Amino acid sequence: MTLDELRERLADLEEAAEAVERQIQACETRGEGLRSLEEMKQFYLGKGSLWEVIKPLDEWTQISTPEGEWKVRVPFDDQVKHMRNVAHQARLEALAKHTPEERRERYRELDLRVVAHSKEEIEVSGLFDSERIYISAPSSTSPP
Repeated sequence: MTLDELRERLADLEEAAEAVERQIQACETRGEGLRSLEEMKQFYLGKGSLWEVIKPLDEWTQISTPEGEWKVRVPFDDQVKHMRNVAHQARLEALAKHTPEERRERYRELDLRVVAHSKEEIEVSGLFDSERIYISAPSSTSPP
């Protein structure tokens, strides 16, 4: 093997090593994204570390205000519903700020698919699950 052939072979090996590094980085990035989605899923289910901190509010708690002492209780289910609504609204607002291309990319990342079976029935599927949604007929009275 000549010195030129050896240099060519070394360049090929370096190029292959760089390609493997890029693939490893892509896998790590994809793994981080999946972990983030899993954390979001746990949040919406009312599970995970955040909810362990919030759950004690479900018990009667004494609080002091300038107006006096009060015992309050926030039922855990109400906390979960409220936090889901706040998070949902924030996600919608964030999505609305994106360009159509950025939204399309996000939908692609989530493998989001919407199939219209009829005017009254659509099927939404994606990374986590699939669901059929039935749309009722619009109201005969329209808003002003």
